[in-house]
Amino acid sequence: MLPAIPQDVVEAIIDAVWPDQAALRHCALTCRGWLPRSRYNLLYEVMVCTPHMLSRFSRMLDAAPERAELVKDLICMLIHDEVPSSFMQSVCAVLALRLPNLRTFGVTVNVAAPTAASVPLRMAGHMAQFTTVNRLSLYGLQFSSFVDLARMIMALPRLSTIELWRVKWRRLGRIPPDFPLNEPGRLNLKRLAVYGPWDEIPGIWILFRAANPQVLRTFSIDSLASTASDSARFFEILKDFTSLESFTFASQSPARGEALNQLILTLRGLFDSITSPHLKTITLDFVQACYISRQDLLHVAADAASVVETYLTKPTFSNLQVFYVLIPDRAGMESWWKAELEPFFSTLHPSAKLYIELSESLVDGRKSIFWCSHLL
Repeated sequence: MLPAIPQDVVEAIIDAVWPDQAALRHCALTCRGWLPRSRYNLLYEVMVCTPHMLSRFSRMLDAAPERAELVKDLICMLIHDEVPSSFMQSVCAVLALRLPNLRTFGVTVNVAAPTAASVPLRMAGHMAQFTTVNRLSLYGLQFSSFVDLARMIMALPRLSTIELWRVKWRRLGRIPPDFPLNEPGRLNLKRLAVYGPWDEIPGIWILFRAANPQVLRTFSIDSLASTASDSARFFEILKDFTSLESFTFASQSPARGEALNQLILTLRGLFDSITSPHLKTITLDFVQACYISRQDLLHVAADAASVVETYLTKPTFSNLQVFYVLIPDRAGMESWWKAELEPFFSTLHPSAKLYIELSESLVDGRKSIFWCSHLL
């Protein structure tokens, strides 16, 4: 008889398999002892893409209500053109008050979709039923106005993380003087990420102003932030964030000319505005620049490094511990990239450690998809 594998080892193996859904399903069928941990990983993040999948997931919860406690992340993904944007409301209406431990609510659009999906006007009211959500992640959506996004945010009072990826709206909208988001420091956010052209999201600075400067620990923006006048207001607000511990700056495929100038302009604005004495980690993210040539990417990285090097000797960055440079994964050429990039950061502050890492793009790296046809 073969010796039994310790349960903690079994669970570590199953955890390491995530997010490979097919492998997790095989683990679940291995034996009775493997089923609970496999089911935990399978149901941790649920992604529904069609009304049929939503119906099957709802029926599973009817048959086994205890499994609802395992769901931590709920993602509504619009992957088919024939699925209307009102499907977002259906997800909220069907699953409201049924997922007691839900922490993340996300809506994402098929990356190949030619246009953004319009958000229904009453979406905020439906989302208010998810009273336990503390993370809101939106990708590729279009609001009628900034006010509509603000209402959605205010409908989730426990939010500590907001991530906006290529989200846009047509206009600022009428903001009443007593609107909660008008109050500086109203939101107790720990993380705020905004990626995409700021000229398509007028008023985004109001969201940063609403973040409590004593609570916010990390933020992320990209090189497209400098394309709008809101960036100047953002840089002024950034000076009040005295509790920041990390920030990420991402490059959006600039190669040369005006795009490169925007990147350098935004990077300088960031470093000029950082005042937090607690800053420990900085990340330069070139992963989304995966569609430009290797030579152009090196050119961009060199220019960005020259800006960074001029600031890191200042007292504001004296507590910096880690400096990451993320590069798109290109056939496992990690050692090559390190040899090319390390000389650009030759005078990096002695207390900071330079890490050059290969990483998949956000879009290409979305492998954690939960298919309701394989519910356990």
